[in-house]
Amino acid sequence: MATATYPPPPPYYRLYKNYSENPNSAPEPPPPIEGTYVCFGSNYTTEDVLPSLEEQGVPQLYPKDSNVDYKKELRSLNRELQLHILELADVLVERPSQYAKRIGEISSIFKNLHHLLNSLRPHQARATLIHIMELQILQRKQAVEDIKRRREEAQRLLKDAFVLSLAELRGVPFPTLKVQTLTLETTFTRSVVPDIARLLQNSPGLKKLIAHPTAGGEIEDEDMDRYLVAQGLGPDQCWRSEYGVFPSSQEFRAMESSREDAELKLVVASFVEMVLRNVKTLETLGVTFKHIYRLRDPKWFQEFLQMPPTLPNNNNVSIVLRR
Repeated sequence: MATATYPPPPPYYRLYKNYSENPNSAPEPPPPIEGTYVCFGSNYTTEDVLPSLEEQGVPQLYPKDSNVDYKKELRSLNRELQLHILELADVLVERPSQYAKRIGEISSIFKNLHHLLNSLRPHQARATLIHIMELQILQRKQAVEDIKRRREEAQRLLKDAFVLSLAELRGVPFPTLKVQTLTLETTFTRSVVPDIARLLQNSPGLKKLIAHPTAGGEIEDEDMDRYLVAQGLGPDQCWRSEYGVFPSSQEFRAMESSREDAELKLVVASFVEMVLRNVKTLETLGVTFKHIYRLRDPKWFQEFLQMPPTLPNNNNVSIVLRR
C-alpha cells in the first residue's frame, strides 16, 4: 500500500519568526477584499446584494417591475415547470435529439424560481427576528408571572405555617410541598423559625431558597405565648427548647436599630445552619437584607460580612449574602 507523508506547512510562517520580539519585522496582513473575486472558479462579490438574472446570464421569465407579485409569479413558474417536464418526457420518446433545449428551459425556470425565493430572504429574516423577539417577550412575561405566582404561594405558605404547625400538634399532618424554588419574606425570630423549619422539612425537592429578613412581624411572641397557653399547648413545644438562639420579635427589632452587628450576624449564621440542617437537596441559599435599613449602607454591610461568627461551611451549597 502506497502512503504519503502529510505535506509540510507553507513557508510563510518563516516570515513571522521574530514577530514576538519585533512586530514590525513581519509583513502586514493582506487588506480585506472589496468588490468581485474568484473562488473555486466562480465569481463572487463582497457587496451584500442579490445579482440580477441578466448579470448571471439567465433570461428573466417574470416581469421586471419592482412591485412583483411573488405568490402569483411563483405559482406561474411552478405550473410552467410541470408543463416543461411533461414535454421533456414526450421529447425523450418522440424527438430525443431535442432534449437539450428542454433541459435548458427547465434549468432557466429553476433559476428564476430560486431568484424569486432569494428575493424574499430579507423579508424572511425580518419576520424570523420579529418572531424570535415576540417569543422572548412572551417567555419573559411568563417567567415574571411564574415568579409572582411562586412569591404569592410562598407568602401564603408562610402565613399559614404557624396555623399548620399548631394543627400538626393537634394531629393534623403538615402537607408535603413539591417546589424547587422558595422565596421567604419573614423575620428571623424564635416564634417563626420553627414554622420555617417545618416548611423546609416538608419540601423534599427544594433546590433554591431566597430569604428576605424583615425588621418586624405581625404577631408578637407574647401574644403567641398567651394563645398557646389558652389552647393548652406550652411554648416549649414550639420553639423555646430548640430555637432559643433566635431572638424574640422585640429583640430582633432592637438588633435592626442597634449599631452592634455581632448579634445580628449570629442570628443570620444560626438561620443558615437551620436551613442546611433541614434541607438536604439545597443547592443555593440567598439572604437579601433589603428590608434591614441599616445594612443597606455599603460600608456597614462590608463590616457586617467580616464579623464573626462565620457561616457554616458546606461545599455542596452556594451561600450568597446581598444588600
